[in-house]
Formats: sequence, structure tokens, C-alpha cells
Amino acid sequence: MIPTIDAQLVIGPYETKHFSADQLFQRLESYIHHVDTKRLIIWNNQSERWFERINRFADDLGIETYLWYPVLADRMDKTIPSEAELVRSARKDLGYGTFGTWNGFVGNDENFLFRCPEHALSLPLVTEEINSSLATYGFSGVFLDRIRYPSPANGLEMLFSCFCNHCLESGHGLQETQAQKAISLMTEFCLSGQYMKWDEFVAVAEIGGLMDRRNSAIEEMVRTIYDSLDHTRFKLGLDLLTPSLAQLVGQDYTRLAPHCDWIKSMTYTKAIGPAGLPLEVNSLIQGLQDADKRIGPQQAAVWIASLLGLQSRQMEELMGTGVFGQDLLQSEIQRSLSLVQDRVPVLAGIELVDHPVFPTKISSSQAEAMIQAVSTMQTGVIACWNLLYIPAENYALLKKAQGVLHG
Repeated sequence: MIPTIDAQLVIGPYETKHFSADQLFQRLESYIHHVDTKRLIIWNNQSERWFERINRFADDLGIETYLWYPVLADRMDKTIPSEAELVRSARKDLGYGTFGTWNGFVGNDENFLFRCPEHALSLPLVTEEINSSLATYGFSGVFLDRIRYPSPANGLEMLFSCFCNHCLESGHGLQETQAQKAISLMTEFCLSGQYMKWDEFVAVAEIGGLMDRRNSAIEEMVRTIYDSLDHTRFKLGLDLLTPSLAQLVGQDYTRLAPHCDWIKSMTYTKAIGPAGLPLEVNSLIQGLQDADKRIGPQQAAVWIASLLGLQSRQMEELMGTGVFGQDLLQSEIQRSLSLVQDRVPVLAGIELVDHPVFPTKISSSQAEAMIQAVSTMQTGVIACWNLLYIPAENYALLKKAQGVLHG
């Protein structure tokens, strides 16, 4: 049973090029007509008029709207970070590394170039922009996205950052030396068959100070934004990578839970794009091979499975089919719930799109299996990640999952 269903709507350059306003609203109306939607999360970097019109539409239907706000990358002001602002690895990589880096960033509307959260973000300006937008357009709250460090898709090197000039001036020279050795230790342990989970690797590699600094930077950023809100009027949701990946990018569910009202866990088991488990895990596998040519794909896969806490059968599924199944979806949801310990609701994000840009095309059978898997967990769900590209046949599957509950 699915108690609540939320949806995400993106209005970016691609959408305004390929849809007229009437066509966009026809799709929105069709989706809302079929699926009882609690919240509508809106990404719009095209025109303020979209916010005005969509909020009026949602208000008439009693749907809560949230400002979908990317904090550290692909910001709404559409500015690209300068070199001085970018997260930098201990090997001086800016934005992207070279080991396992995804080749799909080129030509996309989103570049996933992350600013250093400690030194390249004006939180007073961010909180002012968020609060002004919430009050002006009648949102119910804000949904924070890109609140992390770069993921494996940006390159293996970027997992051990940030060492921009400002970070180094803050006295993190020892952390830089330790981070420079981290990838070499990864390849060494992989080649020798020394298997360990991420927290064990952090301890052995002596990068605990760096990882805590990253976790603290993300927590402080989220806390500051949360504390700036009028909680009698507005709520805050967080877009977090699924737990097996979140631990790599500075997102600590337990530490972040007190600074929000709900969490969406990006439990993407099919998506080929940043934050999607298939792409991110394959980037880690390829990253190890790029870092040391002696490492084979199977050898890397086994070591990465141990690092992330995945089962061998789950990794075999990825290697055989290119995606993960419902077993991993359910275990990641359970990990999310365990980490927040009932402090706030956790909603499962599942990709239901036939997307024209990202190579993610979810079949009806895949959609049905994912919806059924989430239903057994009795948690809310967010239909991801742009309802404009959710096929109509998937509407019926979502409606059926609601009907079981209300029927």
C-alpha cells in the first residue's frame, strides 16, 4: 500500500523548447486527474510566470507545492561556478575527475558542477532567495537538492574533496595528503582481496577527519536554511542519495533528519544518470579499473559491493542486466528508515519515466514491480523525476496502488 504519492515537475530549457504552455498543462492535468497527488515539487529556471500559473493550478486542487531548489550545483540563477568556487580534489581536479567519470554530462541542461559548501556559497543570499520565493508564489515549502559533494559519476577522485584554496588555507594540509593516498589504497585493497565497508575503509585510510568535515559542512548548510524558515507556514524536504551512496557524498541521514520535515531517498535502481544506482555503481567499478589497469571488472565489482554494503547477487544482477532489481530497492528503503529512526517521514523516489534525454526508459513491467515493492514497505513515494515523461500506462499503476489502500 502506498499512503501518499508526490510528483516532481521540471520546467527547463528542454521543456520550453519541446512543449507549448498548453501542451505542458495538458500533461500535468492528465497526470493529476489519474493520480491522487499530495505534493508537487517544481523545478523552474525559465520564467517566474510558470511558478504563478502552476501554483494557482495546484491551489485550486488542494495540492501542496514545493520550490525545488538546487543549492550547490545547477542553481536557479543558471550561473556556472568559477574555478575558485568549484569543489577540488586532492589531485587538483576541478569539478570532474578522470577515473570512472560519466561521459553524459556534455550537452545536458544540468552539469553537476558543485561549489565548495564551506567557502563558495553565500548562505544569507540563499536563505533570502528561498524565503522570498516561498512567500511570493504561495509555496508550502522548499525541497533542497544538490546538497552534497560530487558523486562517483563526477570521477573517483572527487569523493575525496574539497581542497580548494580556501580549504587549504583553513589548515587541511594533512587531510590533503591522506586523500591523495585514498585511491591508491582502494586499488591496493581491491587487488589483494581485502574487503571492507565504507566506514571501515575511512578508518583504515585515515580519512575520518575529511569525511566528518564534509558531513558537517552539509549539515550546517541544511540547518542554516531550515532555521531561516517560518515553520508555522513552510516545511522543508531533502533530496538525498540512497543510503549506500549518501555515505560517499557527505549526506548523513541521521545528522540531517533533525533539520527537515521529510526526506526523499533517491532509491533509483534503474536510472542511468547522476544519483542513479546503476550509473554510480558502474562509475565506481570503472573508476577502480581506470586507476589501476591490473583490476578487472569482476574484481572491481566484488570490492565495490563490499564497500557499499550490497549483496553479491545484487551486483551480479547489475552486471547481467545493467540495472538493479526490487530486492535492492526494498533494502535501500529499509536502510533509509533505519537511519532516520522515525524522526521524519522517508519517501521512496522511484523513476517511472521514459526520458528523452537521459538514457532511462522504464518499461511498464519494471514500473509495476517497483510500485509493488514500495507498496509492501508502506511508505510514501515520489514519482520521479519529471511527470511530463511518465507514460500514461504508469498512471494506472500508481492509481491501483492507491486504490488498494483506499479501496
